[in-house]
Amino acid sequence: MPIDPKNLAVRVAASIIGIPAILFVCWQGGWWWGGFLMLVSFLGFWEYSRLAKLPGYFLFLGWVLGLGYLYSLTRPSLAFANHFVFLALFAASLFLISRGKVEGSIHQAALFLLGLVYIPGLLGFGLRLEEWVQRIPSGVNITIGGGDLFRVTEVRAAPWLLIFLWTVIWTTDTAAYFVGAKLGRFHPFPTISPNKTVEGFAGGFAGALIIGLIFFLTKKLAMGLGLTLGLAFSISLFAQMGDLFESLLKRNFEVKDASHIIAGHGGVLDRFDSFLFALPAVYFFLVVFA
Repeated sequence: MPIDPKNLAVRVAASIIGIPAILFVCWQGGWWWGGFLMLVSFLGFWEYSRLAKLPGYFLFLGWVLGLGYLYSLTRPSLAFANHFVFLALFAASLFLISRGKVEGSIHQAALFLLGLVYIPGLLGFGLRLEEWVQRIPSGVNITIGGGDLFRVTEVRAAPWLLIFLWTVIWTTDTAAYFVGAKLGRFHPFPTISPNKTVEGFAGGFAGALIIGLIFFLTKKLAMGLGLTLGLAFSISLFAQMGDLFESLLKRNFEVKDASHIIAGHGGVLDRFDSFLFALPAVYFFLVVFA
């Protein structure tokens, strides 16, 4: 797969704006992070409803249920999150029954529920993850300067896991792209994503492990080497799975991009497909191993 210099330049230009914005949100956390997840959910479900050709009612219902679910995760006293899927099924069934049309009804309901689980459902792990991060002890920030070889100062642990998550995702995506473009020979998923190669996948894993090693050496996560590398590998694995799943959706709906909101990257789902799958991977990794 040859590298398109023009498209690469547009992608880089968009990243120059997007990457600092996302890092800022990660560092601020709280409502910045929650608002960011809600924005991704809002735009992502809009793109998904267009791809799936869902009725306008389902788009509106998806926004209400999806955003309501994410908000409820910030308020533990609300029971809405515990009944998210049930409420979605009930509301979809009520609409389809009242419409009185049989043909295609079950298909539409299934697509609607898939979209809710895929987008706001997976994004909800971002809020669960931030809550979990608060339990991680502070690491140390190692810098070179002054009369000391290293200056060690306490830093906030909370943002670094989110920054680590994004850094691994970006590095995996970039390494897989360039390694696959230069060395790619074997195409394991020709019907889903013909440009994906085994060599690209390996390059993505290698890039993720390098990031894991850097974060371990700088002690940003206050985790051992094995856990840090294992987490990096898990993020890379599920990020690439997320990319493939979104490619599968687009192949099924016969479109090239989810939309054209982000220059050079396509739509929100095109840009955040890896993020969606990586969030639950990080959360469950920490629950099981940390």
